[in-house]
Amino acid sequence: MANIKLAYPDWDDDQVVKLARQSMCGVGRGIVDVFLIPFINKSWVEKNIEIRGQEHYELSRKKGKGVGFLSLHLASGDLAVAAMSINGFPIHLITKEFKSAWLNNFWFSARKKHGTRYISDRKSSFDILKALKKNEVVIFVLDQFMGPPIGIEVMFFGHKTGAAMGLAVIGDRAECSVLPCFSYYEENEKFIIEFGPEIQFERSPDKNEMIKVMTQKYTSVIEAIVRRYPGQWMWVHRRWKEFKH
Repeated sequence: MANIKLAYPDWDDDQVVKLARQSMCGVGRGIVDVFLIPFINKSWVEKNIEIRGQEHYELSRKKGKGVGFLSLHLASGDLAVAAMSINGFPIHLITKEFKSAWLNNFWFSARKKHGTRYISDRKSSFDILKALKKNEVVIFVLDQFMGPPIGIEVMFFGHKTGAAMGLAVIGDRAECSVLPCFSYYEENEKFIIEFGPEIQFERSPDKNEMIKVMTQKYTSVIEAIVRRYPGQWMWVHRRWKEFKH
């Protein structure tokens, strides 16, 4: 609720509580959807999931330099990743690993079954560049706080915070296409996976400034998506921690 009040300072308490409840219900639904993943197949995906904007993906893939998906914790992202893998998308997802071995096995085994490959967020640059060089897809989840040395200060909903600069750094090095990819439930319960147009990379001689500009650009895209579907975003995350230089 504190996060919501920060993002929507003009809202009254009833609006804040309503959105907070929607968000937490969405988190619960996402957990349930994870348990569904081992049992889905191509016919289930075709019946229950609609993919929109795939032409943006196809155009980016034709360039042959790999595709970076800019994504966030919206609705059932894990279900979306599994569905895309089933549909033949060569997906690599950058993710954290759990300290518990059994939890790692549970969390990743079902999703790997459908062809999704995972890249650890620890020293991941080589594996990311390798995947992009093969013209495959790497998903960057960019909606969580990240401080130095791998984070950079950005504005999000009008407030300072930190965001990972990895996508901007990789985008510069690999010259890959970057486009938004996110999922959401419509009011009729139809589950949608949507691709947006490619986000153009703004190059400049000053590398540090270029990385800052692009990370802010990606963060602004994430904010616009959250504003479209605020009830399906994970507001519980401490997004606005103090960024200590």
